[in-house]
Amino acid sequence: MNVDDIVASMERFQHLIAAPSYKARDWKQFHREYRRADLIKSGARLVRAIEEVEMVTAWSTTRLDQFAAATDNWLRAHQLPVGPLEPRSLFKDGNRPAIQVKRRQWWRWDDKYSHTNPIMAWIEPKQEMVDALRADGCPAWLFTDLYDRYKAGELLEALTAGPEPREVLAERARSARPEWDKAEAVWQEGRTEWRKRHMARLRQRQAEARERSHQ
Repeated sequence: MNVDDIVASMERFQHLIAAPSYKARDWKQFHREYRRADLIKSGARLVRAIEEVEMVTAWSTTRLDQFAAATDNWLRAHQLPVGPLEPRSLFKDGNRPAIQVKRRQWWRWDDKYSHTNPIMAWIEPKQEMVDALRADGCPAWLFTDLYDRYKAGELLEALTAGPEPREVLAERARSARPEWDKAEAVWQEGRTEWRKRHMARLRQRQAEARERSHQ
C-alpha cells in the first residue's frame, strides 16, 4: 500500500515546495515535516480492515530511503500495521520518475517473495500508477475503487479475486519482464557510474575536511 495520499497527507506542507524555481523550494523543511503528516482516516480504515482479514501489509513510498525510519515511526505512532517498507533507493533509483520507482519495487518484491508472500493487492492513489503497474502484471488497485468495495462489504472477495483475472496479470508479467530487464540494466549501469562519482566526491570532501582540521 502506498503511504502518501492514502494514509498520510502532506497537503498542508505543500507550500514549502510550491515555488516555480526548484532552488527556491524548501525540500529540507518539507522532509522534516514527514513526522507531522496528517492521518487520512479512510486510508487508515482500509488498511486496518485488510489486517482484520489476516493479510499482511507492506508499504510502498517514493520517499528516499534516508526517510524510511521517519516514515516507519509515523506509521507506528498512528497505530497502523507494521510491515516491510519499500522506499525510493538513492543508489538504485536516484531522481527517476515515481512510476519507474514503483515498477522496480514491484519486480523486486515479485522476484523475492512471489513464492512465499505473493502480493494480493497493490494499492495506489493515482490511476496512471495503477495502469503502469497492471501493465507489468501487478494486481494494482486504485484506492477509491478498493475502498468502495470495502464499504460495500466486499473487501475479502475483492482482494481474493484481484482487480483483473490472475491469469491475465500473470501473462502480462511474462510479456513485460524482458523489456523491463533490458531497460533496467541500462539504467543501473548509469547509477553505478553515478555511485562511483558520488563516492569520489565524498572522499574528496573528507580529505579536505581533514586538511582544514590540521591547519
